Amino acid sequence: MATLNSGKAAFLWRQLVSENPMSVEVGRFRRRFLEGTRSRNLNTTILVLALVAYASLMVVLSNMSGELSPNSLIFVQTGVFVLLAPTFMYSAIAGEREKRTWDLLLAAPVTHAQIAVGKFLAGLAGLGATLVLFILPTLFTSFTFDNERNYMVPDSGVPLAHGVSGTAAFANEEFISITFGIMLLAATLLFSARCRRSLMSLSVMLISLFAGLLAFPALITSFAYADAGNAFMDVASFFHPFLAIEKIEELHRASVPQGMAFGLIQPWGFGVLQGILYLALTAVFLVWACKTVNFADGEKKFMPGKRNA
Repeated sequence: MATLNSGKAAFLWRQLVSENPMSVEVGRFRRRFLEGTRSRNLNTTILVLALVAYASLMVVLSNMSGELSPNSLIFVQTGVFVLLAPTFMYSAIAGEREKRTWDLLLAAPVTHAQIAVGKFLAGLAGLGATLVLFILPTLFTSFTFDNERNYMVPDSGVPLAHGVSGTAAFANEEFISITFGIMLLAATLLFSARCRRSLMSLSVMLISLFAGLLAFPALITSFAYADAGNAFMDVASFFHPFLAIEKIEELHRASVPQGMAFGLIQPWGFGVLQGILYLALTAVFLVWACKTVNFADGEKKFMPGKRNA
């Protein structure tokens, strides 16, 4: 049974990843976002400005060595993922319809799953390139940040330790940031598959982000003074990436008795469960996109209502 399952997994990997004809989308993505239709001089100017900005960031980090927490850069990285993921994917399939190339793509010897996964891999490559740019300064701050000076453990006569180590905090925060960005790619791909226009898919995604990242925390905050306020905040901290990252940082700053028992989620595991949840939702969104990749080819609503009796 295990051999059969491993064989199916290997077959899917070959069909959807290693031997997927739609992997050419990675090259198309590079040409679109790095080369595009702009002149060579404009591309060179943009590249130079980006390098200057990146070098300036490294200089600032060097001058603030030991004072800037890696948590702050992970916050910025997550925010950039929130902005870039919809930009990478909103026209992945809806754009093909607008360019009148969608019917040609469907006529090609590729499956719907290969189309969706190929588009997703292209966005994943863009997200990976962004991560590479952030990982160097983030690692630099993680090695230079003075934990002892900034997060001192008080001397109370009781053996105390941080709720979670710096290494675990850094790894869990990065895991949340990366997996959340991956989930946004899959969600935007789904919206692009179910919309006839790129602008519509982008609008749906932005509304979803507004509801999830801004409206939801605001609603939770309104219960802060209620008796169950802490429970609501715990729920918000679990599902909201920025609140989850801040929760991990609080656990890292906290001073607790060594060997102290915690609740259901141990401090070192806070962030792991969120990342697993984001990856599970990524799989759901990808499968949904594969199943409904031609949903918008008919004149259907984005969320079809009940049929009249």
